[in-house]
Amino acid sequence: MAAAAALLALAAATPGDGERAVVVRDEAGDEVVRAELPASGRFTLAYRHSYYDAPAHEHFEAEGDGFRLRSLASPRAAVLDYYALPGRSTRTGRWVRLTPREQRRYERLPLIATAEGRRTLQVGGRRFPLYGSAARHLTITVEPGRGL
Repeated sequence: MAAAAALLALAAATPGDGERAVVVRDEAGDEVVRAELPASGRFTLAYRHSYYDAPAHEHFEAEGDGFRLRSLASPRAAVLDYYALPGRSTRTGRWVRLTPREQRRYERLPLIATAEGRRTLQVGGRRFPLYGSAARHLTITVEPGRGL
């Protein structure tokens, strides 16, 4: 509970445009993280892929009250193949990025955060670990911001 309160306080201090925020809620609907989005509306979910034991990033961009998956990235192409999304792959250094042909829109995204996967929200250069000692069932949404 103290960790959640610390994350919430940290998220409230995240600089952004004040218009929209990415919000993570637990199973009870309680706010775990609220991070004001930058003007670009971009945020990332970083984690360790459980099957391939490799880092992975899901890059999103907010649109109104929802968001779209813009790309997936990992140093292991097999991680991207796992999702079986048609699209274009490009390599930058050791990372491979997949830009899906159809960028699905979400109003809410349920996920499970575990210590093994170390799922972390990244917004405007800040990192918010979403995992704890036990698996957490969470939901991500984009909501109106609270201003700065």
